[in-house]
Amino acid sequence: MVTRRTKWAGAATGLASLAGAVATWELTRRRDRRRLLDDPEHDILDAPLPGIGRTVVSADGTRLAVWEAGPVDGPVVVFAHGWGMGVRFWIHQLRDLAVDHRVIAYDQRGHAASGRPTDGDYSADALADDLEAVLRTCVPAGRTALLVGHSMGAMSIVAWANARDGRLEDRAHAAILAQTGVDQLHSTFFAELGVAKLLADTVGARAMTSRLPLPPGPNPVGYRVTAHFAHGQDAPPSAIALTEQLFLDTPADVRSAIGVMMSSLDLTRGVTKLAIPTTVVMGTADRLTPPVHSRRLVAALPNAQLVELEGAGHQAPLERHHEFTRLVRERAVPPAEEASPERASA
Repeated sequence: MVTRRTKWAGAATGLASLAGAVATWELTRRRDRRRLLDDPEHDILDAPLPGIGRTVVSADGTRLAVWEAGPVDGPVVVFAHGWGMGVRFWIHQLRDLAVDHRVIAYDQRGHAASGRPTDGDYSADALADDLEAVLRTCVPAGRTALLVGHSMGAMSIVAWANARDGRLEDRAHAAILAQTGVDQLHSTFFAELGVAKLLADTVGARAMTSRLPLPPGPNPVGYRVTAHFAHGQDAPPSAIALTEQLFLDTPADVRSAIGVMMSSLDLTRGVTKLAIPTTVVMGTADRLTPPVHSRRLVAALPNAQLVELEGAGHQAPLERHHEFTRLVRERAVPPAEEASPERASA
C-alpha cells in the first residue's frame, strides 16, 4: 500500500538525486572551464583572425565568405574546412603562415558567414564550384596554390579535380588531403565500432542526416562526446572546445543536408583526376574517418604520399597544429619558385 509518507519519501529521494545531478553538472562545467583557461591557446575561440574578409560569388550565386592574409607575393595556400566547421578551424595555420605566405580560407556554403544556396544544393559538384570560384577570384593571376582540405574540404578538392577532368596545373601545384575519405563514409565509421554492415548502413545514414537540434551552447556532455569522437587522447582543451563551438554554430538543416550528401558520396572516379603531388594526412586515432580511408586514397591517387600522425584524432590541424603547419610550409612553394635564382639566393 502506497501511503502519503511513502510518496513524500519518494519525492524527496527524487529531488535529492536531481540536486546531485545538477551539482555534478555544475562542478564538471567549472572544471572544464578552468582547464580551458589554463590552456595557453584558449584565445583561439574568439581572437581576431589575421587579414581581411571579402565575398566571392559561386556559380549558382551563393555568396561565400573568404578570409585573406599575408603578402600577395608569398606562396599561396587555400584552405577548405570540413563539415560543421568554419574559417576559424584554420586559425593556427592562418596565424603562423600569414607572416610570409598568402593564405586564403573560406567558409563552406551554409557555414559560419557564408550564405546558403537558394536551391538547397550542397552536392559535391556545388562544393567544387565554390572552390573554383575562390581560386579564380582570390589567387593572383599567373600563380598557383597549394590546396589544403580537411575532411569535407578535402572531398571538395577531389570533386574539383573531377569537375576539371584533371586539368589542374593553372590553378594548383599540390594538395594536402587531411583526415578524409571519398566513399563508404558512414558504413566504415560504424563498422569500426563493431556494428554489422547492414545496421551500419542504416544507422550511419540516419545519424549523418539527422536534423535533431543540439544544445544552444557548449556543455560537459557535448565536450566529452566531441573529445571522444573528434580528437585524440592528448588533444588540448582549446582544440576540443573550438570543435564543439563551431559544430554547434552550424544550423541543423545545413548539417543534415550535407550529411545526406556524404551518406551516399562516391568520389572514387575523381581521385584518379587529382594528378598533382598530393599528401594524405592520417590520424592513427581518427574515429570519424578511420585510417582505412587514407590508405585507400594513397593507393588510388596518381601521385601521393601518406603522412601518419601517431595518436592524432580527426582534427589534426587543431590538435597537432605545429606538425600540420610545418607540413603545409614544406609543400607551399611551387617547384618552379623553389628552383628560381631569387629564392635560391634568399
